[in-house]
Amino acid sequence: MRTGTNIGTALKYQPIATRQLLLAGIKNVCDFLDFKKRLSTDEDYIFCFETLVSEFPAMTLEDWVIILGRIKMEYYGEYYERLKVGEFRKAFLKHDSDRQPYVEQMNTEHRVIRGAVNPTHITFQPQSMADIRRKRNAPIFALAQHLSNLNPNPSTLEQDSEPVREKQDNLEPDGSDQTQAQTG
Repeated sequence: MRTGTNIGTALKYQPIATRQLLLAGIKNVCDFLDFKKRLSTDEDYIFCFETLVSEFPAMTLEDWVIILGRIKMEYYGEYYERLKVGEFRKAFLKHDSDRQPYVEQMNTEHRVIRGAVNPTHITFQPQSMADIRRKRNAPIFALAQHLSNLNPNPSTLEQDSEPVREKQDNLEPDGSDQTQAQTG
């Protein structure tokens, strides 16, 4: 699975592996903390898993790992020898509320705004083909085209044209080349 995969997508494409991973994570937390009142049976773990998945389907696998690690460290508060579904739910809610400003910031930073802020002040005026041609032939474009057509070194034109004149001077009236007649 890719990074950033939410639980809904993970359960859709790899349901068995995802269930095993998350149930093992929940069981690991309960065994690590070893509270008196905790999830203990398989039904408790499955109920906790299904409750969290149904309430937080947009959480990613990475979020689950972070939350379960923080529960182990009692980041979300003291649990007072109790770790049931309600404590898991409170931890997930706390993580979701802590994460929300960062997610909103990430979504608004990369937003591209096109158009005007207040489109009521804009009037649409269709352009004619003459306007389009005039803009295409605007002075800046005409200057750029003129500069691109200019040869940067005018002396090369004279050097290139002289051998052509020599060759034309060496031609006989019948069109044969004098240089070949002299050598042969």
